[in-house]
Amino acid sequence: MRFLLLLLLSTFSLFRVQSNSNRDSFWQELKAHREIPAGDSCCSYILQYYFESRFLDFVDSCVSFDSSQLRQNEKILYQLSQGNCLLFGPKKSPDKAYELYLKALADSKLQEDTILQAETLRSLFRYCLFTNQNLEEAKDFISQHKLLAYDWLEALWNQYYQLRLEDQIDRLDGKVDQINSKGWEQLIRECIDSNYQRLLTEIRLVYAVQVGIGGNPSKSIQLNQEAMASSRKFSLKYQEAIQFVAFCNMGAAHMVIHNYNAALLIFQKARTLQVTKQRLGNQSKLYNWISQCYQNLGQNDSAYYYLNRAYETDKADAKEQSGVAIKEIQSKYDNERLGRALVEESLKRKQFNLIASYAGSGLLAVSFLIWLLYDRQRQKTQKIIRELEIANKEIQLTAVNARLDGQEQEKKSLASYLHDHIVGQLVAANMHLKIAGKNQDEESIRKSAELVHDAGIQLRDKSHELYPPVLLKLGLGPALQDLCKKYSNTHLSFQISPEVSGIRLKGDAATKIYFSVQELLNNVTKHSGASECHLHACRDDTRLSISIEDNGKGLAFKENAGEGIGLNTVRSRVESLGGTFQMTNLAQGGLRQEIRVPMAVF
Repeated sequence: MRFLLLLLLSTFSLFRVQSNSNRDSFWQELKAHREIPAGDSCCSYILQYYFESRFLDFVDSCVSFDSSQLRQNEKILYQLSQGNCLLFGPKKSPDKAYELYLKALADSKLQEDTILQAETLRSLFRYCLFTNQNLEEAKDFISQHKLLAYDWLEALWNQYYQLRLEDQIDRLDGKVDQINSKGWEQLIRECIDSNYQRLLTEIRLVYAVQVGIGGNPSKSIQLNQEAMASSRKFSLKYQEAIQFVAFCNMGAAHMVIHNYNAALLIFQKARTLQVTKQRLGNQSKLYNWISQCYQNLGQNDSAYYYLNRAYETDKADAKEQSGVAIKEIQSKYDNERLGRALVEESLKRKQFNLIASYAGSGLLAVSFLIWLLYDRQRQKTQKIIRELEIANKEIQLTAVNARLDGQEQEKKSLASYLHDHIVGQLVAANMHLKIAGKNQDEESIRKSAELVHDAGIQLRDKSHELYPPVLLKLGLGPALQDLCKKYSNTHLSFQISPEVSGIRLKGDAATKIYFSVQELLNNVTKHSGASECHLHACRDDTRLSISIEDNGKGLAFKENAGEGIGLNTVRSRVESLGGTFQMTNLAQGGLRQEIRVPMAVF
């Protein structure tokens, strides 16, 4: 199993630019590729900021500089640093990061600065290889970097990138256990001979993953221990980040050889690290692995305890991510509301001043001024109404964007799920099969079959969550029937009219209708307080109508109160089909929600 390097960057205070003499002296440290022992001080804040983000895969926060105070080569470093923040920081925007990298490359070429060109090509290679998987472009950037390798250390970095590219190509071709061991070992020896400890540390970590996948867990453990040793020449923060990755790799290697007690000791050490305590995602991964160790040792109570902790940590992490998006939306909404209040207060003051200044004039003049004031007030009111409509649309758009960001988070969650669960099981199954092939071990074959069977079940369940198979096979009507059955419980009964089963519509339009109804039924379950809910559907040659009625407490319509993210998404889906969505409180209590779309979209 491949583990990504999770390193942390502590929150920066606002940096200032120091004198030109300090800039010139520290510029030589850029050429040294940050091969500087722990304790050496940085002389240029922009360069220190760049170094802090250069070797990390996560950035806590981005720092702003006054670009007018920076020289041209420092501006290029600032572009690279901001690109790293957008690629690894809390507000990710890979496309903007890629644009900044390309701009930095163009500017460094204009400056004819070989060092900055090499730095920029290194960032572009990482982006193309690990973010957008554009291997052809990654090859081109490596070739350009090779031509700019101005010293031996830069040449070793280029060899390292070549090996990473070959590894990625083999993985995409399905050759997961094919390793260029000769190339990796030679590169390690050259780094040791040249005393390039930071590059050596990264190479050992990556190579440890390679040999672990290739079926040599003992070698993988040794490489991880050597990586921790070579990291001790740098900062404590860097050492701890390397320790976390190494502990995770070593624990996984012990699990492959069934040494679960040793794996538990290593995972428990990883739990004590600061990098683990500060990241919920790191905690969740460790809890899952610890649960698997206890399960294989037959200690089911402990296995269930840590599995439950992993589940609770995942929920807390997801809640934390969604809370950030909600706070951003609420902040924008509050600003809009405050702006409207200020505009209204300003208009009232102007009206009072105008009336007071002309109060002593004659009746005709007063009448004329009152009419003029009224006309101006009417125009301003119309302008404010238009501005409010625009602001409301922007808020709705922001809400929809937040929902789309949530979908992106779900995709990332799915990718993480497949990586952490399915791939791990398949790799373990592969190891068992290799052992069985050598030793004719029936127990290894049985465990492999169980792992493959469990992986298939998890993949089937996950696919059902993403897209209901009944919608794909039978159409909209049966899918809605199945949805009502799932939502029914002892407190809330969902009833569906018989004619719904005859609606066998499929396609993109049917998918949007299905997920819209799912959102509305979810709202009924969570917020209505109802005990019964009825779903009706009918169609003719021109229109499909779906209505949902419940006997709950209805909906409290408040003036100037916008709809939530879920209802905004439903309305957007329906209107994209040329349809309408309405909600009406019933006289006898409860709420009626109705979707109408033209049949032409199916």
